[in-house]
Amino acid sequence: MIQREFHRIDLASPVRLLLGPQKGIEADCCNISMGGLCVLSEVRLEPGQLSKIRLPFTFDGKDYTFMSSVKTKWCYRSTTEDGKWEAGLFFYDLTQENKCLLVMLILQIINGDGEERN
Repeated sequence: MIQREFHRIDLASPVRLLLGPQKGIEADCCNISMGGLCVLSEVRLEPGQLSKIRLPFTFDGKDYTFMSSVKTKWCYRSTTEDGKWEAGLFFYDLTQENKCLLVMLILQIINGDGEERN
């Protein structure tokens, strides 16, 4: 059994990955935790690749955007989504403000439509 540092919470949401100054792609978030997120993408992300994410959400009727630098931990072909790549990204260099936004996002999921995932 895999021992995880953080509980995963299901989140079906679009996310923008910024792979460089001139390259951004759209992906779908599958789940999120305090340590990172899993995404489905049309593009293969290389393990060790550094990028940034932008994930908009609403909390208490206000719109926010969670942003973070991420590093690709793993990436493989999805077994459930034809032609897509599933990638595990972990957060690094989170500012205090973005840590607070991440907590707000997770609270919104838990209190709204989200479902915990182990």
